[in-house]
Amino acid sequence: MALKVSVVIPILNGAQFIDRALGYLRSQTFTDFETILVVDTRSTDDSVAIAQSYASDPTIKVIGTKGPLGVSRNDGVDEANGEFIWYMDIDDRPLPNLLERMTAIQEQYDADIVGCNFIYTSDLRREYDLSGYDFKVHVMDSEEAIRARCMERFPVTAWSKIYRRSMLMDNNIRFKDNYCEDIEYTFITLRHAKVICYTEEPLYLYYQHSYSYCMNNARSDDRGRSELKAYSNLAGYFSDEGSDEIDRRFAITRIRSSGHMTYDTFIKYAKSEECRSMLRNHCSDPASPEAMFYRFFPSVYYGMERVFFRMIYYRDGRMYTDPSGIVGLTRIRTVPKHTEPYVPVIPIEKERIPITIGICAYNEEKNIERTIRAIFTQKLECCEIKDVYVVSSGSADSTDTIVESLSKEYERVRLLPQRSREGKNSAINLILETKSTEVMVLLNADNVFENEHSLERLVEPLHDPKVGMVGGHPIPTNSDRTVSGFTVQLMWRMHHHVAMQYPKTGELIAFRDVGTRLPTDMQSDEDILRMRLEDKGYMTVYAPEATLLNHGPDTVKDYIKQRTRVNIGELYLRRKFDYHLPTHNYRILLNALFSSIKEMGYHPLRTVSAVILELYPRLKAKLHVSADKGDMNVWDMVATTKKL
Repeated sequence: MALKVSVVIPILNGAQFIDRALGYLRSQTFTDFETILVVDTRSTDDSVAIAQSYASDPTIKVIGTKGPLGVSRNDGVDEANGEFIWYMDIDDRPLPNLLERMTAIQEQYDADIVGCNFIYTSDLRREYDLSGYDFKVHVMDSEEAIRARCMERFPVTAWSKIYRRSMLMDNNIRFKDNYCEDIEYTFITLRHAKVICYTEEPLYLYYQHSYSYCMNNARSDDRGRSELKAYSNLAGYFSDEGSDEIDRRFAITRIRSSGHMTYDTFIKYAKSEECRSMLRNHCSDPASPEAMFYRFFPSVYYGMERVFFRMIYYRDGRMYTDPSGIVGLTRIRTVPKHTEPYVPVIPIEKERIPITIGICAYNEEKNIERTIRAIFTQKLECCEIKDVYVVSSGSADSTDTIVESLSKEYERVRLLPQRSREGKNSAINLILETKSTEVMVLLNADNVFENEHSLERLVEPLHDPKVGMVGGHPIPTNSDRTVSGFTVQLMWRMHHHVAMQYPKTGELIAFRDVGTRLPTDMQSDEDILRMRLEDKGYMTVYAPEATLLNHGPDTVKDYIKQRTRVNIGELYLRRKFDYHLPTHNYRILLNALFSSIKEMGYHPLRTVSAVILELYPRLKAKLHVSADKGDMNVWDMVATTKKL
C-alpha cells in the first residue's frame, strides 16, 4: 500500500539544521510518511555527510542534486512514493500535529491541496498558546482559492501545503529555476486543483531572522525583481481567464512586491513605463486607491510599506491569517518555558557510570596541578573515573611537564599535546575522539572542585536516561570590593539564579556523547553540545551542589575583553543555529538581578556600575557580529583570571 505523504526537504549548507528537522518529523503524531532529503552536493559544509548518515533508515531517502531550491524539490517529487507531497524547509519547525490535521482535512473533503496557517517567529523553541481560538476550515474550488490567494487569505508558500502528487505529475507542474519559485507554483497548482482546503489553525513556525531571505536587505532587490517577474508571468498565464479582478489583483500585488526592493530601485521601477502602463491598464478606476497613491506619491508609499513589512507583516508571533480579520492585530501568546525545571529521577540502586574527564589547557602552569589533584580527592559512589585527558594546546610554559609528571603519580592522567593553538573546540574534539566512555566531564584548567562531593553531584543526574547534560555551579573567588570583582560576583550569582529556573551551563559540564563534534571555527562549546543533545530529545539540568571555584577578571579592561569574546560566541550561536540562551533574555536577567541584589545587599552605585560594565561588552559584541567580523575560536588569554 502506498504511503500517504512524502516529505521533501531540500538542503543546501544546512548541516546545522538536519538533526533538528528530522527530530521534528519523528515527533509527528502521524506516521504514514517517508522523508526525502534532497541534498545539494555543492554544499560547502557537512550537509552531504550528515544526510548520508541517515541513508540506512528505511523511512528516509537521501538523493543528491546540483540545482537551486526549485530543482531540488522537483527531484524530490520524482523520487516520491506518497499520495501527497509536503515540502518542508530545513530551518523551520512543523508542529507535531501538522500531518495528522492536514491529512484528516484532506480525507474529509477529498481535497487536492490542503493549506495551513503559520506563525512568524524569531525563536523556534518558543511554545505558543493556541487555546481560545475558533479556527475554521475553508473549502474552496479553484476560482475561489485563486481569489483568496490574491486577497492574501491563502498563503503562497509551498511548505504550508500538501499537494496530491498525481495532480502534479498529470499536469507536469514543476518549480521554476529562479527566486520566489513558490509564487508561480502556487497559482498554477490552484488552477489545476478541484478542491482546495485551508485551515486557520497554525501548524507551522516560520523562522524569521535578520539574515533570512525575506529580511535580508542585501538581497532585497533580487527578491523584488523576482516577485515582479513571477506575477508578470502569471498575468500572461491567466490572460485567457478574461477576469479584470484577477488582472487588477496581480497588478496590486506587483506594486506591493516592488516595496521589497531598495529605495533607489523602487523609485526607478515606479517611474518606469512598464509600471505606468500596468497601472493605466488595470488600476485606473476608483476601486484602486492604493495604486493611485502609489502612482502619485511613490516615496511616501515606499516608506509606509517598509514600516508595514517590518512592524506588522513580519511581526514576531503573528499568524499569517488573523482570526480578527485585521492583519497584524493578533499576536499569539507564548507559553512560559521551564516554569518548573526538570527534576532527574535517580534510582536508589544504581550502577557506577564510567566517565572521562577532559581538561583543555593553554599555559596553565599556575593552576593545572591543583586542578588535577582535586579530581582525585573526589568521593565517588555513582561514577568511576576511567581517564583524565589534558589537551595542552601549544603551551609555551611548563604545563606539559607538570602534566607528564602527574601522569606518573596518577596512571589515569593522559597528556594530549597540540603543537599549536587550534581553539577549545578543536581540543574537545580530540578528547571526544580519544575517550572510551559514553559520559564525559569537561573542566577548565583554571578551575578547581570546591569540595569533595562536587563531581558526584554533577554526574548523578545522568542516571536518569532522559538527562543528556548537567551543568555545574561556578563560584568566583574575586573580592567584591573592586568594580570588576563586584561585577564578577554579581554576574555569577545571576547565572545561578537563571540556571535554577532555565538551566544554563558553563565552566563545568557532564554530558552524554551522541556523536557530536564541534565546529572548530566557533566557541560556545557547552551550548553547542547542549543544543545537539536537546535536538535528540535529551534534557539539560542544573546541579547547584556541583560547585567549583573559578576566578574572574580582576580589571575592568580584562572584564570587557573576556565578556566581549563570550558574547560574540553566543550571538554567533544564535545567528548560525537559531539557538537562544536565557542569558540573552532581558526579562529573565532582570529577575535574576533582583534576586542577586537581595543576597549581596543593596549597593546602588556598584550595582549600576556593574550593569553598565556588563552592557558595554554586549554592545561591542553585537556590533562585531553585525559587521560579521567572525567568531573568536582562538582568543588571547586573560592573565588576571589565572589567580585561583
